[in-house]
Amino acid sequence: ITGKGVRVGVCDTGLSDHYDLDFHSRASFIANSSAADNHGHGTHVAGILCGNANNLGMLGVAPDIELVVAKAMGTSGGTDDTVADAIDYCIQQKCEIINLSLSSRMHQTRIAQMIQKARRDDIIVVAAAGNSGADIGFPGRMNEVITVGAIGTDKSITPFSAWGSRFGGTVDYVAPGEDIFSCYISNSYAILSGTSMAAPWICGILALLQGGYRDMERSLNTMAQFCLQLPLKGRGSSHYGKGVPSIAKHLINTIPSRPVEPEEPVEPVEPVEPVDPVEDMILEIAKYNKLVLKQAWS
Repeated sequence: ITGKGVRVGVCDTGLSDHYDLDFHSRASFIANSSAADNHGHGTHVAGILCGNANNLGMLGVAPDIELVVAKAMGTSGGTDDTVADAIDYCIQQKCEIINLSLSSRMHQTRIAQMIQKARRDDIIVVAAAGNSGADIGFPGRMNEVITVGAIGTDKSITPFSAWGSRFGGTVDYVAPGEDIFSCYISNSYAILSGTSMAAPWICGILALLQGGYRDMERSLNTMAQFCLQLPLKGRGSSHYGKGVPSIAKHLINTIPSRPVEPEEPVEPVEPVEPVDPVEDMILEIAKYNKLVLKQAWS
């Protein structure tokens, strides 16, 4: 299960050409700018989500998805219109999941309308909670999205991860978001932190499930069912939501195999004794991806 056949949209700063990344389609909604990434954020997010299984630098959570790149932000960010147009493009491209690793303090009307349109079309929208360390940003506070907070290398919520509900919304899941290794501009790599880095983990896990089930409701229910509850370490459960999805045994044992072109995985699966539940989760969801564990928690 590698997400094969699942189309996922990433609305971000574009995508830099990188030997660890392929894409199905891409477009820019920034005036006088190509879809190439001249910031690095979008390329980093895409690497976490779907870095290629090519035995090079970065292997993503769901390496065989069909990636749709919608450039919604430039070096100075985006607007209500550019992000809304990017979401609309992903809808038109028949994406099943859309990742929004972005956050604003203010409600944005057109973005909200496009997210609602996506949900009417049964598209799942995954959004970062925001990095304020306080109230959840927009669109993460919308009920229509899956909101993702960030845990750090000590397995607890990071100080920057938003969780407050003063303006609405709750954290649904958490995932690694501190010191995350991934692809970057100019065929390079970088270590970044933020709930932006956590969202594509959840997006990728959902793509793995959807690649097997081809039933989004079942995929969502399964992800919610198989979660690790992390030690609160002085924080409330509102910081962590349902916890960290941990679904490997379920994937391996119950999801039917789908026909794929014959090819050997980069590394054979070897039995691994779990040392830590979060590290085990990362190892499991990629299955043959020892690189992710080493890179994200080094």
